[in-house]
Amino acid sequence: MSNSKENAPTKLESRWDWSKIVLATVPALVALGGVLIGAHFNGETAKDADRFRKLQDIRIGSYVDFTKSRKILFSHPDNQEAEIAEQQASAQIAIYGDEKIVHSIAEVWRGGHARSPCSPAWRRELQTYTNMRNEVFGATPTTQTQADLAVIILGCDIPHPS
Repeated sequence: MSNSKENAPTKLESRWDWSKIVLATVPALVALGGVLIGAHFNGETAKDADRFRKLQDIRIGSYVDFTKSRKILFSHPDNQEAEIAEQQASAQIAIYGDEKIVHSIAEVWRGGHARSPCSPAWRRELQTYTNMRNEVFGATPTTQTQADLAVIILGCDIPHPS
């Protein structure tokens, strides 16, 4: 008959078994916590990205509406529909637009609407479109692109600023 004390685990062996359990459980809990935290941040990032996309859609739509209405007003200065569209687009840009574009449009309005082709006021107008492209594409258009914008949108060949 064997002694039951001999088969019983010693205090050191009992602690060792407990340590194995802790060592096996802690990494699993840390991994689970990491997954939960990652899922939370991923959800927040997705929400921020969605808000940014919606804001960009509104901004770009407003810039396009503004440009269309201005182009119509260049050739038909008394077009009431284009004036209304211009006012609506300007209001949207004032609310949702990039700060630089808001300042550009304000400069155009402060200088007065120059409805005659290729007047000096078109430089302010050109700066507005340059700023719009800068925001959308993330880079300032080249001098050649600015000159091309003047031809395409304004309908005249303005000597571009150097």
